[in-house]
Amino acid sequence: MSTEDYNDTLRNRTGTYNYPTFTAFALDLTGNTTGQKRWQTYTQRYGNPLLDTTIRDYGFFVQDQMRLTARLTINAGLRYDYSDLPQPINRDTINPQYPGTGRIPSPKLNFAPRFGVAYAVTPKTVVRAGYGIFYARFTAGLVSTFFLENGMVQRALTWDRTVPDQLASGPVFPNRPPDPGSQAAPGSVDLTFPSLSFRNAYTQQGDAAIERELTRSMGLTVSYIWSRGAHLTTVRDLNIGELGPNVNYRINDTAGNQVGSYTTPTYRLANRVDSRWGRINLVESGANSYYNALAAQLWMRPSHGVEGSLAYTWSHAIDDNQGFGSQNIFYSAGPATLFNGDYRGEKGSSALDQRHRLVVTTIWSPELHNGKNVFTRHILNHWQISQLSTFASAPPATALVSVSGTPFPGAAFGTTLNGFGGSQRVPFFPVNGMSMDPVIRTDARISRVVPFNERIRLILSFEAFNLLNHTYFTSVITRAYTASNGILTPSPRFGDGSATGGFPDGTNARRAQVALRLLW
Repeated sequence: MSTEDYNDTLRNRTGTYNYPTFTAFALDLTGNTTGQKRWQTYTQRYGNPLLDTTIRDYGFFVQDQMRLTARLTINAGLRYDYSDLPQPINRDTINPQYPGTGRIPSPKLNFAPRFGVAYAVTPKTVVRAGYGIFYARFTAGLVSTFFLENGMVQRALTWDRTVPDQLASGPVFPNRPPDPGSQAAPGSVDLTFPSLSFRNAYTQQGDAAIERELTRSMGLTVSYIWSRGAHLTTVRDLNIGELGPNVNYRINDTAGNQVGSYTTPTYRLANRVDSRWGRINLVESGANSYYNALAAQLWMRPSHGVEGSLAYTWSHAIDDNQGFGSQNIFYSAGPATLFNGDYRGEKGSSALDQRHRLVVTTIWSPELHNGKNVFTRHILNHWQISQLSTFASAPPATALVSVSGTPFPGAAFGTTLNGFGGSQRVPFFPVNGMSMDPVIRTDARISRVVPFNERIRLILSFEAFNLLNHTYFTSVITRAYTASNGILTPSPRFGDGSATGGFPDGTNARRAQVALRLLW
């Protein structure tokens, strides 16, 4: 398979101001006649927006099914995957100061065995088990990062007010500075490249299940599901330098009384390894994920016009604070850990962890009239009523701390307590230790089939999503503390709901729609 990506992208080309407080933003927004700079950071990207890359994926697979006895069947297979990745071989796509920007590793040993077995204990009871290794594809987004984030093709400049030279050369709101070129302040440009041992991630997956037929139309399946992800993508800053002296923070309650303290080693600007650059991001394969689940499903085949299922899953997903969605595509934003390279220190419940989930589905297709009257039979029959109800435990969220101003004099970055500028999570709270709202919703549909002949049918449906209008928060306010002048002050609205988003209409409030389909 050959995948070509043509990009015309220059993210953040118009620049972004980040302010520590609303007050600072308001002062810069109105009446700033003296040209003060109250922003925390200003970032803007410059360079060539065009990039054309092609990834060629090759896959080979062999499989054999062996029926050893009338009761025992075994499946065995082996898959091999190889990705031929494009290489930044042109002079303008290689940073001469860091030759590592000139190559992207393509692993050649991606062998993935698969194995499955099914054994019929009795005519009504079957035991199944399986295991396999599955390799992830290289994402085009990550490949584009290796081409663009080398400090040559595109340059993402950061002006940080904690660095005097950058504060002096930074813009006054709302201006956008021109590309400073070679005159950029030292340490204002980041670059990113892969480690020599970088490779694509893979998962080992296994399951074991017992399936029992309870009646002619009803059965029960109980399963154990296991998965372990390895070599998940991570980022380390080669330029941050060694840890420096400790800094102590006072922790207050809402009344201003001290209730504790927090001490952390720090990252200092003076310890930066190469002062010409900001972050030197090394993309590694250093994280893992773990998933364990027990699942039970009671199902009923169509009988007397009724069918349905009841499925319950208990599960626990754990990873090294990998996040989700776009956080796992480009990896151009720098490290996401609290301390540099400390991936195991981020281990905790996954952002997508959900401990309990119960799903109940029913479909009723009644035959209300079996008489000879064609008109009555046509009106009363061909209806279908269905519902899907979901009851799920609350997804997690991570508590954050917001730094106002500079965390301490000489900090390498101003957004975290330790000056690292990575994860902003509260260091003395567990990863994803907060809870949002549990999910309780019922979706329902009533539909009518109008048959014209054996081939042509018209289906009219009325659907209601979240029929009982049980709204639930899908995000909460995660800022637990604000740090200023060495004091951590709790945020009064910490944990309050902030959104009730939902697919596809942006809300999980009750919605309804009418649909008409013609099948032929």
